[in-house]
Amino acid sequence: MRHFSLYKRGKYYYCQFRNPVTGKYMSGRSTRQTTRDMAAAVAATWQQTGESEDTGSFNVEHRIALDTILTFARSEHITSDDVASLVKVLQDRSLLASASLTSDDAPPFMDFLAEFWDYERSPYIREKLAHNQSITRRTCYDRGLAIKNYWKKLFPQKRLDEVTKKDLRAFALTVNQIMAAGTIALRWAYENDLIPSNPADG
Repeated sequence: MRHFSLYKRGKYYYCQFRNPVTGKYMSGRSTRQTTRDMAAAVAATWQQTGESEDTGSFNVEHRIALDTILTFARSEHITSDDVASLVKVLQDRSLLASASLTSDDAPPFMDFLAEFWDYERSPYIREKLAHNQSITRRTCYDRGLAIKNYWKKLFPQKRLDEVTKKDLRAFALTVNQIMAAGTIALRWAYENDLIPSNPADG
């Protein structure tokens, strides 16, 4: 029984195999054939033996298994225990060195930051004061405003243990763009003799 479909992109026909578990077609693969009949022959060979003289090997069963795993991983039904099981398998096979799993007990990132800079509630502030290190209420207030005005826009729903380096790089880019909106204008003003010096120079 045929479990694939063909479509043309440019001069070549592409084949999409149907995942019998999900019932959906997977991403297409070029057959490198310009006629539909020849493309169908290549796809049929892939389906039967995984080998084609013209296009090399293509393990359909492997692709279906991987597609099934990825589909499940993207679904809303996956649990922390499911993820832990997947991670353990990869670690046992030395395919993954380490991984940090999110916890249902982790607080929302914004709640954590709000408490962190709250002078009355922050364990960080208590720790500093206990070691005779000074930190003013004004400093905490200003940091809290920064959280509300900038951080909250980029991290409205994340939990503390879900924040990644990629997230922080995106945030840094946003901050740089905010700075650039002013510094570019200041440089232009200086170059056009509107101000005696460029305060953003350097």
